[in-house]
Amino acid sequence: MGQTLAAAKAPVLGEPIIEKNSISLNWHTGANYDKFVLTRDGGSSTKTVDNIKTMSYVDREVAKGTKYSYRVYSVDEYLSLIHISEPTRRSY
Repeated sequence: MGQTLAAAKAPVLGEPIIEKNSISLNWHTGANYDKFVLTRDGGSSTKTVDNIKTMSYVDREVAKGTKYSYRVYSVDEYLSLIHISEPTRRSY
């Protein structure tokens, strides 16, 4: 009989590093994914960054005094969104 595989886990965002003009984000997963998509809500718009091939991203388009919420989506080799991280909310 076949073996049941454990479900892959959603990306987990680590604590962001807030610097003078940027916010550095890192995340980890319980599986290997081909790429990630990151969304940011904050200020007056939503920003989407796709085709991230590592488990980190530096957001250099931030404004002091603005609250941002980030979310990471894992994408498989068939370009299907698999898992979504819990949002992180931080002020810059």
